[in-house]
Amino acid sequence: GVPVKGDYALTGELSLVGRVIPIGGVKEKCVAALRNGIKKVILPLENKKDVTTIPEMLRDQLQFTYVERVEEVYKILLGL
Repeated sequence: GVPVKGDYALTGELSLVGRVIPIGGVKEKCVAALRNGIKKVILPLENKKDVTTIPEMLRDQLQFTYVERVEEVYKILLGL
């Protein structure tokens, strides 16, 4: 087993072919991550525009990574 980085929160929907699909509730999910001490968030690329709904004071505390494919998530979380 390979250890997975535990300092990330991620959200999105996965298609049958490995595409990361946008979701709703980005603001709420990011605020919840911060409340739980998580500052690195992986989001679907198509949700990038939704980050602007997060208050700037909170947004500045988060590091966002945007992905289009599940393989990108593996690389990030496994440190590949």
